[in-house]
Amino acid sequence: MSEIFHFLREVIVSAWRIFSFIVAGALREFLNTDRLKKITLGTKKISGVFWATVTGMCIPICSCGTIPLGISMYFSGAYLGPTLTFMTSTPMINPISIVLAYGLLGREIATIYVITGFAAPMLIGIFANRFAGDELPQSVEGRILAIADKLDNITATFSRGMAPTGSQDPYALRRQALGILNIVADGDVHFSLDTALKETLKNLPVTVDDEAKLLSDVKDFLAQRAKNMLLDKGVRYDVVDAVLAVP
Repeated sequence: MSEIFHFLREVIVSAWRIFSFIVAGALREFLNTDRLKKITLGTKKISGVFWATVTGMCIPICSCGTIPLGISMYFSGAYLGPTLTFMTSTPMINPISIVLAYGLLGREIATIYVITGFAAPMLIGIFANRFAGDELPQSVEGRILAIADKLDNITATFSRGMAPTGSQDPYALRRQALGILNIVADGDVHFSLDTALKETLKNLPVTVDDEAKLLSDVKDFLAQRAKNMLLDKGVRYDVVDAVLAVP
């Protein structure tokens, strides 16, 4: 009987691991900044922490798999709180461990385990959102440097033909674009994007066949991020389209 139980346990655990790898691969494939903001993982909202906890509880992978997945989420646009919540809940609790806890330790201990496994990551995420340092520079010099650095990264990556496609954004350019927009909005910064992009491209050690197309692609990329950000803030879509239509 013990051998049968051991065999069934291995089958169940193996099947769940395969399922977890499929889910983890799907998350990596389809996550991007825009989607994360729509499901609140890219914001400070409590719902983002909640969904990060629930998602982490359903994927039974160890910390060695959680760390790269959490880093991938963060650079895809997830906020610090949901990221830490996910990285904490995933190795702490999962459906298989809950079933084993009920079977081996009894209902009372298993119930405490479930409550603790849910509450602890939630608290970590809430505190991370509340006490995380300001991600935006506050000095004029810091804002200029941050904007210049992000524009340099975005323009250089586009110039090498490695612009984000679909859900693929290995260099986190969408997050960097949102960083530029947030800095501009937070610091009430005004500058000519055309001039900044031309100066950025001029200082890059690359040769571009069609400079006008490259600059247009970068501007369209930033405009799409701006559109999504404004729509998320509740600005009417017709107002957003009218503003972005101005050259």
